[in-house]
Amino acid sequence: MIRLELEDSDPCWSRRNFRSWKREFCHLWGQRQPKLHRLRILLAERRNRLLFVIIIIVITFARFVRSNILLVLRLPRFRKLLVLRLRSRIHHLPLLASELQHVGDGFHGRILLERLAVDFRKKPKIGYEIYPCPKISTTIVEPYNALLTTHHLLDFTEVSMVLDNEAAYDICQNRLRVGRPSYQNINQVISKAISSMTASLRFDGELNVDLNEFQTNLVPFPRLHFMTTGIAPLVAKNNKGHEKIDSSTITDSVFQPTSFLVKYNDFNVEEDKYMAISLNYRGDVRSRDANQAAQLMKRKNKITFVEWCPTGFKIGLNDEAPETVVDDDMADSPRNVVMIGNNVAVSRVFQQRLVAKFDLMYSQRAFVHWYVGEGMEEGEFSEAREDLGFLEKDYLDVLSGGSSDEDAEDDAF
Repeated sequence: MIRLELEDSDPCWSRRNFRSWKREFCHLWGQRQPKLHRLRILLAERRNRLLFVIIIIVITFARFVRSNILLVLRLPRFRKLLVLRLRSRIHHLPLLASELQHVGDGFHGRILLERLAVDFRKKPKIGYEIYPCPKISTTIVEPYNALLTTHHLLDFTEVSMVLDNEAAYDICQNRLRVGRPSYQNINQVISKAISSMTASLRFDGELNVDLNEFQTNLVPFPRLHFMTTGIAPLVAKNNKGHEKIDSSTITDSVFQPTSFLVKYNDFNVEEDKYMAISLNYRGDVRSRDANQAAQLMKRKNKITFVEWCPTGFKIGLNDEAPETVVDDDMADSPRNVVMIGNNVAVSRVFQQRLVAKFDLMYSQRAFVHWYVGEGMEEGEFSEAREDLGFLEKDYLDVLSGGSSDEDAEDDAF
């Protein structure tokens, strides 16, 4: 079941309406108190824009809750008020998802994504996905869950930020000098990157980047929308005042693999090429300094672009310096930068962490009966595996100067 929580000062979302919807859910489900899973809809007024944030713990590909989700989404009173009031007011749909959970631990995110794609098809859907770590695994069936999820993210999100806990853990331990990082420490690092992406909605800037521009500038082909993210400066509180944090220094630091929020053990500057990069600065950074720092990285061969992308950079400037929070591990800084890059190295995440492990398990049909028993068809595993194979080929074609998307169009003609 799903427990619904609505938070807003708008009379439309009053407690009376909430209790009415809750009674309707209970009546349809035959339960007095819906429980187990929570869908939080947080509505916040920011600069006269209503941000619609959905926090999803996705990853059960068992359909035992499909009927309940469809029931909620088809409730006329719920969907009519939600969709009609928000369609013209929301700016984008950020989706936070974990791809590591057990079979049956959450609800089937695919159904929700399908409905969002229909009801809000013109709004950008930006996903922040926690992928399996290279060495640490918390769930036996995570290769199944992550591969099946990626298969659907190809269709239902426009931009996906690939993150993993091991990379954030190493940043906390090695760069921020946290002895034993907890999930709170990890979440603080990731949240700072997300906050910098959405800062243009909350604060003014010399050259603000609208969220629609991420899709326009970073996604050359629809399927290749999985991004590598980095953040700088990463300065521990004890080291405050001992490190340079000028524009050139933090720009150089953000392109170091140790600053990435996804772990690439064998990252190679020459071979792992970028298709596009967005540098989002916050604080006391001028346009001239930002452009010079970006061009310096290119001249010193600190980054490499594919041959068919001569420009490559998108610069964003926001006047508001990053904030520190209670018990923050990072030292406060007058400026920071978040790098969002479309790099071909992300294909190794799919190959090494998903496909290779999936093939080992699926060759023996291990654990498949649990998914089939919950209503899935075994053919969906093969379909998802084939789709990931095509995605790997798409990234290889980028390096060879072509694109499978273009080839498919040529074949159609």
